[in-house]
Amino acid sequence: MFWIGLLACAVAPPAAAPARPTLGVAVPLSGPDAALGAAALDGATLAAGSDVDVLAVDDTVPGAVARLAGLPDVFGVVAHVVRGTAEDSAPEWLRTNVPVVVAAPGTFTGLPRVVPPIDQCARCAGLFLDTNFWVRTDGSPGGMVAGQALLDAVPDHALGMDTVDPAHVAGQAAKMAGRSRTVVWTGDAAAGGNYLRALRSTGSEAPFLGVGLYDHRFLAAAGASAEGARVTSLGRPARDRAFVDAFVAKRGATPAGPAVDAYEAATLLVAAWRAAGSVHTDAGSPVERTKVSTALGTVVADGANGPMYLGSDGVLLPVVCATFTVKDGAFTVERIASEADLLTEPEPERKRLRGAE
Repeated sequence: MFWIGLLACAVAPPAAAPARPTLGVAVPLSGPDAALGAAALDGATLAAGSDVDVLAVDDTVPGAVARLAGLPDVFGVVAHVVRGTAEDSAPEWLRTNVPVVVAAPGTFTGLPRVVPPIDQCARCAGLFLDTNFWVRTDGSPGGMVAGQALLDAVPDHALGMDTVDPAHVAGQAAKMAGRSRTVVWTGDAAAGGNYLRALRSTGSEAPFLGVGLYDHRFLAAAGASAEGARVTSLGRPARDRAFVDAFVAKRGATPAGPAVDAYEAATLLVAAWRAAGSVHTDAGSPVERTKVSTALGTVVADGANGPMYLGSDGVLLPVVCATFTVKDGAFTVERIASEADLLTEPEPERKRLRGAE
């Protein structure tokens, strides 16, 4: 039996009832990101299985970390789908003994995560670049790191990288007029949309690829100019038909972004719990979280894209990314790729695409 709701509304089971293993899910259940949280919760619930309870806590409410950490039956937590919340909460999680897998992007360290850092996302995006390209970035730290990662990963096709001043987007875009080479944007989604709109206003029809721009802010900023653009997602896509079908049956929509990230985070935690043998036998007996944490670092689980595991830095491997094409103002999946796909390439091609690795 699953019971899902705000912790503040939860009712503790009778003392005589056998304890149930519980997977915590800390996601936004209110506010502007509530829809993302609901999709993530459904993804995590599908991964949990029938012998694990799921407890959702609204991570927009202060004290969510302490509340989940204080419940002895919680063997692990799928933590967050919003970057800001994940970064703000990371120090709190590190002070607890709860096994956590973060399902959001961010610059935090020390916590396992299923969304890779921007440089790894960019390197994966290099799999889609087989022609010469220019990198344009907003100059943000993440944008610069991603741009350099692309230059390193696909040196044979990289023509260079320039920073675009937000105050002079039109002038910067005009420099690309008449050039037919692909333009790759790394940086903020809205800034990328503004740049693409300015680029198209010059009459340029150069192919456009936005790294990590699977974001409604990109569509809103680019407007009609977004049509035909290709973007990649920071979150993981899904290739497992059984999961996709189950999610569609549950929500009536294809899983993407936070739903897939939460599914994979939950799958890892449940697999680690099973591998640790942390099964409740007595009422109120606590989960052996240390064993779950240890197992989390070694377990291999079947996720939405096949076998997956955490690398030595706590980032989920293999890195999987996808391109989406904008059609009629919406994102349509174009291609899904994984670094594991490189194993089928000839050795020289593997070295080219892997860059300095």
